[in-house]
Amino acid sequence: MTTLEHSYARCRELNKAYGTTYYAATFALPRVKRHHVHALYGFCRYADDIVDDLGPAPVEVREKALADFGERFFTDLAAGEMKLRLRGELEAARAEASPEEQARLTAALGKLEAAPIGTIHSFCADLLRERPVEARVDPVFEVAANEAQERLFDQAFESWFQRVVADPPEGVRRLLRRKVRPSDTPPRELLRQAGRDLVEHRDFDGAWRRDAFDRAAGLLYIGDVGQGAWEEVDVQPASQSGLNYGWRIV
Repeated sequence: MTTLEHSYARCRELNKAYGTTYYAATFALPRVKRHHVHALYGFCRYADDIVDDLGPAPVEVREKALADFGERFFTDLAAGEMKLRLRGELEAARAEASPEEQARLTAALGKLEAAPIGTIHSFCADLLRERPVEARVDPVFEVAANEAQERLFDQAFESWFQRVVADPPEGVRRLLRRKVRPSDTPPRELLRQAGRDLVEHRDFDGAWRRDAFDRAAGLLYIGDVGQGAWEEVDVQPASQSGLNYGWRIV
């Protein structure tokens, strides 16, 4: 894991290699403040390299690349602020602790920079990188920024919609045939919202199916969870009534 000291050292190397007079000016500052200036230069240099490396790319592509970088930057910044707050709490606790507790708190402070402290997003990303096979993800995946996520989903939805509208299944066909009032959400947007909700529930990866019941046989299918003990599906003729399935209310 990259520590804060390693990050400062890397920014100092960038400033020294490319900053020239900017790097030389840092010697006019107290030593304790120089690493802040190196960090600022490293940030600006990285953003500049993102744009330069794209070559003759359109403005929209450059804006997207910078937006993605900004999203990652503020996620890391939030994690850094959490670590600073934790350091302050540990130091405050150490000042009032017993000698034995002070020793433990001092040891904790020494390991703080290497501790995996971050946002829930970075925590989840670390878990996925540790278990890519079980999670069925690319081991070298990158976390997309919010704008990139929306764009990728729109592309996937548009491709799916164009395919399915040529021969829509029953549910899609019925939704597209609905009469829509001016205040209603358009059917296409309802499908998009349903797809967005489905993305947030990826644990249910089995294909949805609707079994074709034999309506001509006049059978009634009754599903129940067995009052929390088991799941059951009962089948009886629709014309037959008064059967007792053990429910308190029929």
